[in-house]
Amino acid sequence: MGVQLSIITPAHPFVDVEAESVLLPGEAGEFGVLPAHERFLTSLVPGILEYVSGEGAQRLVVSSGFAEVAAERVTVLVRAAERVQDIDREQAEADLIRAEQALRDVGDEAVGERRAEHELEAAHARARLKVSEES
Repeated sequence: MGVQLSIITPAHPFVDVEAESVLLPGEAGEFGVLPAHERFLTSLVPGILEYVSGEGAQRLVVSSGFAEVAAERVTVLVRAAERVQDIDREQAEADLIRAEQALRDVGDEAVGERRAEHELEAAHARARLKVSEES
């Protein structure tokens, strides 16, 4: 028996599967979840989410969000999720260039929500580009 993994985006439920294990990109680093895990709630950073199910190992790129972990369930709420095989490398490169330009435009001295949003966009684009190069 595994954990029930649900990945939900604002657009729609993205994944709902029983997984043997889940690896998530936490704010303090990657963390793994196995059945009977201790309950907790944490924030996620843009990065690679991996899980193993009856269909084998799967990799997704997720944006920032939150994960709720319980003994037999992992619920992930993110702005965006994308299967590695669906990532367009050229689009990922263009998104990274755009996000990095937006960061330069707000300047090093800028703080607050606007700069943080651009930093998250750049991190998400970097994760998409990284996995597209590995595929």
